[in-house]
Amino acid sequence: MRRVLLFALCVVATGCANGPAASEQPKNLDIQVAEAFRSPDVDKAAAAAMYSAADRTARLAQMLVAIDRALDVASDNLINAETISFKSKRAVNDASGVARLETDFSQGSIDSTNRNFDLAISGDGFFTVKADTESGTAYSRNGNFFVNKDGLLILGIGDGQVLLPPITIPKGTTDVIVSQEGEVSVLQAGSATKKQVGQIKLAMFTDPTSLKAIGSALYKNTDQSGEPIPGNPGQNGAGKLLQGSLERSNVSPINERLQMKFLNKWRAEIIRAIDDSK
Repeated sequence: MRRVLLFALCVVATGCANGPAASEQPKNLDIQVAEAFRSPDVDKAAAAAMYSAADRTARLAQMLVAIDRALDVASDNLINAETISFKSKRAVNDASGVARLETDFSQGSIDSTNRNFDLAISGDGFFTVKADTESGTAYSRNGNFFVNKDGLLILGIGDGQVLLPPITIPKGTTDVIVSQEGEVSVLQAGSATKKQVGQIKLAMFTDPTSLKAIGSALYKNTDQSGEPIPGNPGQNGAGKLLQGSLERSNVSPINERLQMKFLNKWRAEIIRAIDDSK
């Protein structure tokens, strides 16, 4: 019991063993500990100490939950380090102190693929696609497009999502040219003249970090992200398109591994502190 009492008083008085300062303790706990110092009643002192230890243990347990969540996020980032256009995530606290996931939409590296239907966005913005009937419209940085049986450009995720506004590639097309401003033109057999068949639009958001992920590369807008603001690439802050290229994941495997190493070490220290408080 003496060990518990000394531990509790150390935490309250000095914040030792990585504990919070006395000013962070609940007011009623301060009162009980102060009374323990003044009172010759050993039982009362022990009760105050046990209250302090239990309070500290509960807060350490909450820290463990937060660390485990951060570990899950880092692990998911690492798994998707090679996923096209994947954006890393991190756990943050909002203004009210509630933990939530935030997506880092910083630019990933752009690699050449020499494939006409691969499009990378250099800068801000998202492609708009028609997702499944439940999700409706979705947004993506993934520009790995294909042509389906109806000639429509679709995003190569799952069963394929149709690019919006729809663009149809005519039969007999021998070449496709996509300008940095999103104009889609084709060359057809027997003709040396380009024909424009569509205009790719990019969606912009007031707060893209608040978009909700509905897959490794698909997002839905939220009240916090705001409604999509469509526009042509290269205009009003939207990035330009690079044909024959794809944006890679912005995950840094080295950073994620270092973070996981730090979090695991921190976790072990907290478990040790919990054990010591018993």
